[in-house]
Amino acid sequence: MEFAAKVDTWFLLSFYGGALFMFIGALLRRSGSSFLRVLLLVLAFVFVCVAVFVDNRAYIVDGAALYEKDLFGVRPFRDLDHVTSVRPSNNPRASKAASLDRLRVEGDDGSVVFIAVEDKPAFLRALAENSRLLPDGDGLVQGP
Repeated sequence: MEFAAKVDTWFLLSFYGGALFMFIGALLRRSGSSFLRVLLLVLAFVFVCVAVFVDNRAYIVDGAALYEKDLFGVRPFRDLDHVTSVRPSNNPRASKAASLDRLRVEGDDGSVVFIAVEDKPAFLRALAENSRLLPDGDGLVQGP
Protein backbone atom coordinates (compact mmCIF):
# COMPACT_ATOMS: atom_id res chain seq x y z
CA MET A 1 0.00 0.00 0.00
CA GLU A 2 1.18 3.49 -0.80
CA PHE A 3 0.76 6.35 1.66
CA ALA A 4 1.28 9.95 0.60
CA ALA A 5 3.65 11.96 2.74
CA LYS A 6 2.05 14.75 4.70
CA VAL A 7 3.33 18.14 3.58
CA ASP A 8 2.56 21.28 5.56
CA THR A 9 2.93 24.09 3.04
CA TRP A 10 3.75 26.65 5.73
CA PHE A 11 6.59 24.41 6.94
CA LEU A 12 8.16 24.06 3.51
CA LEU A 13 7.74 27.72 2.68
CA SER A 14 9.42 28.80 5.87
CA PHE A 15 12.16 26.18 5.58
CA TYR A 16 13.05 26.52 1.89
CA GLY A 17 12.05 30.15 1.53
CA GLY A 18 13.91 31.38 4.61
CA ALA A 19 17.16 29.67 3.70
CA LEU A 20 16.94 30.64 0.05
CA PHE A 21 16.13 34.28 0.68
CA MET A 22 19.00 34.64 3.14
CA PHE A 23 21.35 33.29 0.48
CA ILE A 24 19.90 35.54 -2.20
CA GLY A 25 20.04 38.53 0.13
CA ALA A 26 23.77 38.00 0.52
CA LEU A 27 24.20 37.77 -3.25
CA LEU A 28 22.11 40.88 -3.88
CA ARG A 29 24.23 42.97 -1.55
CA ARG A 30 27.26 42.21 -3.69
CA SER A 31 25.57 42.54 -7.06
CA GLY A 32 25.38 45.94 -8.75
CA SER A 33 23.17 44.80 -11.64
CA SER A 34 19.42 45.31 -11.27
CA PHE A 35 18.82 42.65 -13.95
CA LEU A 36 20.74 40.12 -11.89
CA ARG A 37 18.76 41.07 -8.80
CA VAL A 38 15.43 40.52 -10.57
CA LEU A 39 16.67 37.26 -12.08
CA LEU A 40 17.75 35.93 -8.68
CA LEU A 41 14.40 36.83 -7.11
CA VAL A 42 12.48 35.16 -9.94
CA LEU A 43 14.64 32.02 -9.67
CA ALA A 44 14.12 31.96 -5.90
CA PHE A 45 10.37 32.22 -6.34
CA VAL A 46 10.34 29.42 -8.92
CA PHE A 47 12.54 27.19 -6.72
CA VAL A 48 10.28 27.62 -3.69
CA CYS A 49 7.15 26.95 -5.76
CA VAL A 50 8.65 23.80 -7.25
CA ALA A 51 9.89 22.58 -3.87
CA VAL A 52 6.48 23.10 -2.27
CA PHE A 53 4.10 21.96 -4.99
CA VAL A 54 6.03 19.20 -6.76
CA ASP A 55 7.08 17.21 -3.71
CA ASN A 56 5.32 13.86 -4.22
CA ARG A 57 7.02 11.82 -1.52
CA ALA A 58 5.20 8.69 -0.42
CA TYR A 59 5.88 5.62 1.70
CA ILE A 60 5.07 2.12 0.46
CA VAL A 61 4.44 -0.81 2.80
CA ASP A 62 5.15 -3.99 0.84
CA GLY A 63 5.63 -7.26 2.68
CA ALA A 64 8.10 -6.82 5.51
CA ALA A 65 9.69 -3.70 4.03
CA LEU A 66 9.00 0.01 3.96
CA TYR A 67 9.99 1.90 0.83
CA GLU A 68 10.32 5.61 0.18
CA LYS A 69 9.14 7.08 -3.13
CA ASP A 70 10.12 10.56 -4.30
CA LEU A 71 10.89 12.43 -7.51
CA PHE A 72 13.93 10.22 -8.11
CA GLY A 73 12.27 6.82 -7.76
CA VAL A 74 11.54 4.15 -5.16
CA ARG A 75 14.16 2.86 -2.75
CA PRO A 76 14.21 0.70 0.39
CA PHE A 77 13.70 2.77 3.52
CA ARG A 78 13.41 0.32 6.44
CA ASP A 79 13.16 -3.42 6.97
CA LEU A 80 10.10 -3.81 9.22
CA ASP A 81 11.73 -6.71 11.08
CA HIS A 82 14.25 -4.21 12.48
CA VAL A 83 11.70 -1.60 13.62
CA THR A 84 11.14 -1.64 17.38
CA SER A 85 8.49 1.08 17.69
CA VAL A 86 6.47 3.64 15.78
CA ARG A 87 5.03 6.50 17.84
CA PRO A 88 3.41 9.88 17.12
CA SER A 89 5.75 12.84 17.59
CA ASN A 90 5.83 16.59 17.11
CA ASN A 91 9.58 16.76 17.52
CA PRO A 92 11.05 19.44 15.21
CA ARG A 93 14.30 17.44 14.91
CA ALA A 94 15.84 17.58 11.45
CA SER A 95 14.29 15.06 9.10
CA LYS A 96 12.76 14.67 5.67
CA ALA A 97 9.28 14.99 7.15
CA ALA A 98 7.71 18.19 5.83
CA SER A 99 5.25 18.41 8.69
CA LEU A 100 5.47 18.58 12.47
CA ASP A 101 2.71 15.93 12.71
CA ARG A 102 5.20 13.06 12.50
CA LEU A 103 5.79 9.45 13.35
CA ARG A 104 8.98 8.51 15.17
CA VAL A 105 10.31 5.22 13.79
CA GLU A 106 12.92 3.54 16.00
CA GLY A 107 15.16 0.74 14.80
CA ASP A 108 16.73 -2.10 16.77
CA ASP A 109 20.14 -0.55 16.03
CA GLY A 110 19.17 2.62 17.94
CA SER A 111 18.45 4.64 14.80
CA VAL A 112 15.52 7.06 14.77
CA VAL A 113 13.82 8.60 11.75
CA PHE A 114 10.80 10.87 11.57
CA ILE A 115 8.26 10.55 8.78
CA ALA A 116 4.92 12.21 8.13
CA VAL A 117 2.05 10.48 6.32
CA GLU A 118 -1.37 11.91 5.53
CA ASP A 119 -3.34 8.91 6.80
CA LYS A 120 -1.58 7.87 10.01
CA PRO A 121 -4.19 5.35 11.24
CA ALA A 122 -4.20 3.43 7.92
CA PHE A 123 -0.39 3.55 7.76
CA LEU A 124 -0.09 2.15 11.30
CA ARG A 125 -2.59 -0.61 10.46
CA ALA A 126 -0.60 -1.54 7.34
CA LEU A 127 2.62 -1.68 9.37
CA ALA A 128 0.96 -3.90 12.00
CA GLU A 129 -0.41 -6.24 9.32
CA ASN A 130 2.99 -6.64 7.64
CA SER A 131 5.30 -6.91 10.64
CA ARG A 132 5.70 -8.08 14.23
CA LEU A 133 4.63 -4.63 15.46
CA LEU A 134 1.64 -4.59 17.80
CA PRO A 135 -0.72 -1.72 18.65
CA ASP A 136 0.26 0.14 21.83
CA GLY A 137 -1.74 3.27 22.59
CA ASP A 138 -1.30 5.69 19.69
CA GLY A 139 1.60 3.77 18.15
CA LEU A 140 3.13 0.36 17.60
CA VAL A 141 5.78 -1.64 19.46
CA GLN A 142 7.69 -4.76 18.55
CA GLY A 143 5.97 -7.93 19.66
CA PRO A 144 7.52 -11.25 20.65
